[in-house]
Amino acid sequence: MQRANNQLNRLEKKAFRELPCVKRVLENIQEINNGEKIEYHYQDFKLKHYKRGLEATENSKDDLVSKIKDALKTRIENDDNDITPMTSRLLNTAGWLVAKDDVNAFDDEFVKVYEHFKIPLVNAGVTDSSNSLLEQWHTILEWATMYLSPSKIDYRVIWQQIFSSNIAKECKGALAVIELVFCLPISNAKVERLFSAMNRIKTEGRASLGEKRLNSLVRIAAEGPSAENFDVTSAMDLWAKSTQSARRPNQPDKQKPYKKRQKKEKLKRLIDIEESSNEEEEDEPPNFEIVS
Repeated sequence: MQRANNQLNRLEKKAFRELPCVKRVLENIQEINNGEKIEYHYQDFKLKHYKRGLEATENSKDDLVSKIKDALKTRIENDDNDITPMTSRLLNTAGWLVAKDDVNAFDDEFVKVYEHFKIPLVNAGVTDSSNSLLEQWHTILEWATMYLSPSKIDYRVIWQQIFSSNIAKECKGALAVIELVFCLPISNAKVERLFSAMNRIKTEGRASLGEKRLNSLVRIAAEGPSAENFDVTSAMDLWAKSTQSARRPNQPDKQKPYKKRQKKEKLKRLIDIEESSNEEEEDEPPNFEIVS
């Protein structure tokens, strides 16, 4: 971030036409006088309204650089209302040991997360009040610190045990909040990986690949097992039962036998007719004329 800001500050101080990239482009622009008017070409491409565009870009250079700096600052720097640190504290079971001494240690984070997502939670059927949800949250903390080892076992295993335990029904509202928190993306790295996988799957040679099949292939690439661990038996059974006509490997009894192929009479060509006539003439016995 510091290097990017320093580079943007240097861009602000330099004149537009003194920038290295702008210099290289301007040097390659050809000015052609056709008699009536002057035309500007860049790599054999005619530039329309070149002078006006150059002047407008030069005047807006500082404004563009300032907007880029503001966008970087807004995108990357931490926001005071960012709930990511709060959700991390709730999900990180390794830090729950403090709840043994103070069960209210995570109340502020839990309430803020609930208030932030209150509308979608209510639409999903969570009608409990914040006080009721806090009591459920305390029950989860007390049960986990008493019967599990949250500081020694991976947090995903701990949460799986909590969701499959007997207290899951009792603390249904609080677990709905946690379930929503688990859906929040920490970064967009996974989305970028999916785009890369899609580009590898749908190549130029497979441009006609449909949306449904492409979606299935991307899901397999992202979440499916490796080729070495994949068992193809169930897929083959599904393939065999997916069509109306019987598959010969799995249903040999229903396969209708082929009919006996009838021989078609071959049409004689002109050369065949001539050859057959010559053969008939040769087969006839010679006709001797008796002279008295």
